[in-house]
Amino acid sequence: MRIRTLLLAFFAVYLLAFSTPPNSYAKIISSQNSTVSSSETINDDLFISGQTVVVDGLIHGDVYAAGGTITVSGSVDGDVLATGGTVIITGNIGGNVRVVGGKIVIKDGQIAKNVSTIGGDVVLSPSSHILGSTQFIAGSYENDGTVEKNVVGVSGLAILNGVTNGNVEVGISTLSLGEKVKIKGNLVYSSPDRIVVPKNTVGGDVNYVLPALPRQDAKTDGFLASISGGFKIWSYLSALLVGIVFLYFFSPITTKISMQIKSNVSKTLIWGVAVSLLTIPFVVLLAFTIVGIPLAAILLLAFLLATYLAKIFVAIALGEYINKRFDLKSENPYLNFGVGLILIDIAMLIPIISFFTGIIVLCAGLGGVILVKKEYIVEGRKK
Repeated sequence: MRIRTLLLAFFAVYLLAFSTPPNSYAKIISSQNSTVSSSETINDDLFISGQTVVVDGLIHGDVYAAGGTITVSGSVDGDVLATGGTVIITGNIGGNVRVVGGKIVIKDGQIAKNVSTIGGDVVLSPSSHILGSTQFIAGSYENDGTVEKNVVGVSGLAILNGVTNGNVEVGISTLSLGEKVKIKGNLVYSSPDRIVVPKNTVGGDVNYVLPALPRQDAKTDGFLASISGGFKIWSYLSALLVGIVFLYFFSPITTKISMQIKSNVSKTLIWGVAVSLLTIPFVVLLAFTIVGIPLAAILLLAFLLATYLAKIFVAIALGEYINKRFDLKSENPYLNFGVGLILIDIAMLIPIISFFTGIIVLCAGLGGVILVKKEYIVEGRKK
């Protein structure tokens, strides 16, 4: 599975290398309330963001969406990649659907390929039809629709009440099979409790895996390895998507931070260590005062966001360094970023080295953010 993960990562970078950067051909919509009406047709990829995002039109390309509430009810020829508080897909999608959100709902439409979701609540309504497979990591997962291939995932609660024409492999705390559920392949589930599977519900074999004894069953090892590999793929692809979005929408500040990291590694590390050590105690002290609670919450959220983005900025800096160091002459920033991200993820797979890599990446990234912010403050005072 580790080899498979790396191959998928390299494939993603290959796509970036041989594609034109988005700003040369994509349609961009960004506002408080961003909408593509039902009468509109877009013959390019669509990058859309806002507090409320609605895509009702016909899109001859991929859709990249970010927002508080996202609704895709139009027809999309390509893939849909979305991240938001609430994401609702009701249209017909010609490619894959990949969503990260608090609540994810797929209904009414047909998905021509696969659906991959990470969310608090994931719901596939009775009218949903997925021609490929679905993978999920969720707090709760409810599938009332039709999946032509396989269902694989992890959740706290899983309710299966639809039709799966392939296999179902899930790791859950509580599994519930509804009256309408039909699984034509095998059912493999890992759960604290064994469930009673009604007759004629599963066409293949039913395999129960006890979580407390994973090493005693080879099938369990393979299943858990698949889940671990799937999570690593998701981790890489989500970081890749976030990095592309930042390079595209926030190119000046993203480039400035990565250049700061590349040119002042020791300085960024020192600042990163200082910020890492001081932020949490400072947040705790603020939280002891009523007036300081909102400030503490804002500071903590900003710190958590910065720690996540640290890897993105360091990957961009590392990719640019590799490009210059080995005279690769690549002018594609997305390719350079993808290469840097792969090198970091490979280092994170190696015992012991992964620990130090994580510390360096976190501190260098945080330090770069702080130093650039400091520059902006100084420039603002001069004005």
